[in-house]
Amino acid sequence: MKCIAYVSRAPISRASIREHSVRMPTGLSEIISASREHNPKSQITGIVSYREGQYFQVLEGPNFEVDKLMAKIAADPRHEDI
Repeated sequence: MKCIAYVSRAPISRASIREHSVRMPTGLSEIISASREHNPKSQITGIVSYREGQYFQVLEGPNFEVDKLMAKIAADPRHEDI
């Protein structure tokens, strides 16, 4: 088993949505939907939090699966400066 915690920055775009004066990145709901669909198949659990332009995420699961997911996240344009 492996547990990884990381912080990344959400790219600033004009497509960001304002809700109750909080800027929400357009990709956040897509990230959550994809996680709910794919992570159980890979035996990955975790949490994701977003605040002030940054994601904080903790992932836990089999070593290979967590490494594979982190490589995918590192290549995802919705994350910068991991």
